[in-house]
Amino acid sequence: KLENQVTSLEALKGELQKDNDNLRKVATELTEEVASLKSELLEVQAALAEKEEILKQYSEEEDKRKKEDEENTRKVERLARVEQIVLAKIAAGGLVIPELVSDLQDEYGEDIREDIRTSLANLRRKFNIQKNSFMTEPKYVIVPPKALTDGTFDITIPEDCKSYDILLVSDMHISKVNDKLIRDYDSILDYCANNNIRLILNAGDYFDFRKFSKKSYLEKITGSKKIVDSVISKIPQSEGIYQAVLGGNHDRDTLKYGFDAIKMLADEREDFITLGYDHVTITFNGVHSMLTSFVMHHLDSKFPEPAVDNSYNNEALISYLDDYYTKVGQERNNSYLDIIGHFHRSGLDGLNGICTVPSLYFDRYNNGAWHLKVYFDSQTQIKYMIFKPLDFKEKLIPTTEFAYQKLVLK
Repeated sequence: KLENQVTSLEALKGELQKDNDNLRKVATELTEEVASLKSELLEVQAALAEKEEILKQYSEEEDKRKKEDEENTRKVERLARVEQIVLAKIAAGGLVIPELVSDLQDEYGEDIREDIRTSLANLRRKFNIQKNSFMTEPKYVIVPPKALTDGTFDITIPEDCKSYDILLVSDMHISKVNDKLIRDYDSILDYCANNNIRLILNAGDYFDFRKFSKKSYLEKITGSKKIVDSVISKIPQSEGIYQAVLGGNHDRDTLKYGFDAIKMLADEREDFITLGYDHVTITFNGVHSMLTSFVMHHLDSKFPEPAVDNSYNNEALISYLDDYYTKVGQERNNSYLDIIGHFHRSGLDGLNGICTVPSLYFDRYNNGAWHLKVYFDSQTQIKYMIFKPLDFKEKLIPTTEFAYQKLVLK
């Protein structure tokens, strides 16, 4: 029995020895794995620390950027407030910089002078602001800019051109830009595109600033400027279609406020062209004669009929035109036709060569426009004209046609 027990113990000892060897092997492997995991952990910790540093830098940069943005926003807002103060001061009678610096220094600090000069420079790009004296410290005031009158606008056509299409509109009296005006403009441009019209001639009173008539001078300045800016940014345009605008009596209002609304429109929009104010000669191929040009006018006068308050007296109109041509040293017969805005009514007096253009929106009879088709002879002189009255009811609708040919006595 004792021998058997010894043998069993020796066998158990051998198995335990094997188990111990296996455990040592496992322990070695676990030790190596732990070492590997520690190494990986160190790498992960290093990578995490690096990312944390990057995030910290990004956060610091983001905070710095936000502070800079906030500071820039404060500067822009401050400059906008100062610009309003400067404009209000100019509108109230004039700006003398040291006086305004003294008024604002306690609230805005020592650097307010630079803000005032920056604001003045910005405003002088928008309005005609000039020095009204040669004092050591000049006073800056708004001065009406000079407006071109009696200008010339030339239309170049090929020698073999048989006809040229023009849309004549007038007295739109735009006082706000809303969805309806935008839709209407799209309709007008569609009509032009569909009828080979590349030029719209506007006979005046494109704008209307009467709603500011009872406002303060500052409100008149800022309000009218907003209307012009709105037209510039929102009115549709169509590639290849140009709008040449003659300034009328209502457009002239902004000259008193220190800027030219029509010129500003033409400066900012490639598709708009300024024709100046009151009168402009339209020539073909640069030749001013009775067979190669006509004159467009926007009058600031009324010639009432005794029995019709809102009409005009044709004889008085002819007399006015004769006086105008005498004043500029010309004869009325030297142009093919006189086209006139301001009266808000359509009319074609073939005997006296006068066309009155309807108001697009506020006509006394039918809102609308004229489609003018000018025909030329082989020498590119005007042979005759076809006038197509267009009613405006959400879109331009042709009605009939009138032919006009200048009577030339030989």
